[in-house]
Amino acid sequence: TRAAIRWTFGRLDRPGLSVDGAARAAGTSARTLRRRMLDETGGSWRDVVQQARLLRAVEALSDPAASVQQACDAAGYQSLGSFSRSFPEALGESPRAWQRRATGP
Repeated sequence: TRAAIRWTFGRLDRPGLSVDGAARAAGTSARTLRRRMLDETGGSWRDVVQQARLLRAVEALSDPAASVQQACDAAGYQSLGSFSRSFPEALGESPRAWQRRATGP
């Protein structure tokens, strides 16, 4: 499972991110990987990807010079709209508000 998570983190900003690719990286089947993810993380592969994307976005937004679009791209979201909806659902505030609060005035 760790190999699959590392593979996923390394490819967040690339097209073609899939459970099949992560499973190949871990040397297992997609079905087995899904089961192991649930057992080990309590979430699905999609949940792990979403958490990884949010972590990457937070890392990007920790730079006061970074734009919301740059954070969106670094995290691998397909669109700024999708990112702008997902971020506050998970973290309770918009990406820009989070960045202002995290980096100061």
